[in-house]
Amino acid sequence: MAGSELRAGFTGAPRNADTIAAKAADAAHAVKEQALSAKDAAADHPHSLTLVLALAGVAGFLIGHLSGFRAAERQLAPPEPSKRRYW
Repeated sequence: MAGSELRAGFTGAPRNADTIAAKAADAAHAVKEQALSAKDAAADHPHSLTLVLALAGVAGFLIGHLSGFRAAERQLAPPEPSKRRYW
């Protein structure tokens, strides 16, 4: 019957658990290497790091300022005149 052939969802241990663990370990190792290289670059170039962080802060401020200005502009705008006739 078709009920015995049905395999829906997770039905037990993965077939290649050792390769999954190895891939996860490789990914974790790659992330650690990237974090270490970023830390070393920041330590070697502190002025560049300061500039990048300052530019990111200015960009965030400008985006927030413009979006707040647009939101306030919409709230303070006079309402649209009604198209309904009262006579």
